Amino acid sequence: MSVITKNGPKIRSTEKSKEFKLKNIEIFKDVKSKYESILNDNNVSYYKMGPLTGSNYYKYMDLETALICLENKSLRFAEPSLWQDNYESRFYNANYNKILNGKDETRVCPLIYSTCLTGKKNNEAAWKIYSYGKVGLGARCVELTLSRFELRRELISFLKNYSIYEGLVSYVWEGDVDRMHKKRILNNKTFENNPWYDLFFRHFDKKEYLNLMLLKRDAFEHEQETRIMLVPDTPTMAKGKKHVKNGKTIYGGHIDVKIDWGKIIKEVRYSDSCTEVEIKLLKDAVRKAVGFVGDDAAWEKDRRCPHCYYIYGKRERIMIK
Repeated sequence: MSVITKNGPKIRSTEKSKEFKLKNIEIFKDVKSKYESILNDNNVSYYKMGPLTGSNYYKYMDLETALICLENKSLRFAEPSLWQDNYESRFYNANYNKILNGKDETRVCPLIYSTCLTGKKNNEAAWKIYSYGKVGLGARCVELTLSRFELRRELISFLKNYSIYEGLVSYVWEGDVDRMHKKRILNNKTFENNPWYDLFFRHFDKKEYLNLMLLKRDAFEHEQETRIMLVPDTPTMAKGKKHVKNGKTIYGGHIDVKIDWGKIIKEVRYSDSCTEVEIKLLKDAVRKAVGFVGDDAAWEKDRRCPHCYYIYGKRERIMIK
């Protein structure tokens, strides 16, 4: 939605945002100053898009995925074409031929692997969405509290020949997402230039493309999501490739980045729907992944030892004083 002012059109993303602006791509100075030698050795560049503050990230997974990641000591990054919300992948799979103006598409619109995080603890939507419509272990949700600084270090330590982009998600009205790619739109029975199109596609380049990868419908604004996107330095156009896996049609692929969970996990919680067997599986997996040394009693007291989170609150009778 745009608002015409004396200085021209302003684009509002949501009711909480007065004006939408593209995020600049900047070298992440804090990462470079701390880990410059690792970045150089592994040929990795680390960028940020927008302000990034805070010491923790919260990663939500279904229990099955969590057990696999903990066992393999890895974190999964998936192509946007595999994201559950089709609105988020529409620009990843788009045809940009008409606006590239001779630019190399593999560099302007590269293949991306991404993981989603949030700076918001007890994210109710995340607790529910990661178990909705699933069965078995996939119907349980796990929340991992991660150190942002150690996560970044782990990524640049195990990746080679990648560019990393870390940025906050921008939330926009669903109707604007629907028509963002159109040059002219109907407004009060009159066709006019689309300010969204002008912003993203008039001078289309990698900055605009990566900003498109940070768009999400305003219905999810409460998630306060951040995305870390990995772009291989070797250009390829094998984006969103269609294939069949276990009888299901899949669009795109993923990579599992090796990490040392013991360095980044600060706390683990599981949903109150977990059974005793599932809780034991998770506790054993986390204990092994973080390399805890000590007896069972000491482990139960450790902050990283998984404990329960009551999604809908504890059902107990309280005394009003």
